[in-house]
Amino acid sequence: MPFVDGRSNLNSATQLLLAAVSGVPEHLLEDSKVLPQKGNLLRFPWYGKSGGGGAFVMGRCVYMSGHFFDRNNSGIGLKDDLSTLLLIAHEVGHLPHSARFRNNRLGQVRFISWAAGIYVLSFLQNGGHWHRKAWIEQEADRGRWVLGKLITPLRATIESDLLVPLRTNDVDAVNVWLIDRKAMIAELHAAYPGWE
Repeated sequence: MPFVDGRSNLNSATQLLLAAVSGVPEHLLEDSKVLPQKGNLLRFPWYGKSGGGGAFVMGRCVYMSGHFFDRNNSGIGLKDDLSTLLLIAHEVGHLPHSARFRNNRLGQVRFISWAAGIYVLSFLQNGGHWHRKAWIEQEADRGRWVLGKLITPLRATIESDLLVPLRTNDVDAVNVWLIDRKAMIAELHAAYPGWE
């Protein structure tokens, strides 16, 4: 999988980018792992590739649908890498939610129960839009939204300017990319509307 090192951690360049666009504390990104869904007892997420794939945070781990791991790390298409990066940018937004609970089995059960309660309440308030309108989803989506707005005008150069440095863990190149966009990132954080 791109953006992940051999120990299943987000590589340093990806951590740098995600901290900037999501506002998630760096220590949570450093401690997190990205693993296939088969690595958790409940096999979350339960929706498959036809539904866009998916991911789920439990403890310090982002569990992603297996098809994200079925690809070779080199030569992956631009669309696949961008959609993977945008999904991860959303999912790491749940790390602060999960960090409220201990990083053990009991803490994971408590987190899942807490999140389920939020989704049930959102269902009662929002009906069919229960998932996307839940406040924890709106909080978590900041990283995806900010990153999406940053890269939309740059589609022509995003492969060489950002994706290659992320894949190769070129921290210096990603840092320069972020410095060049520091004011824009601050404006986007201030303008973040929640789900559109």
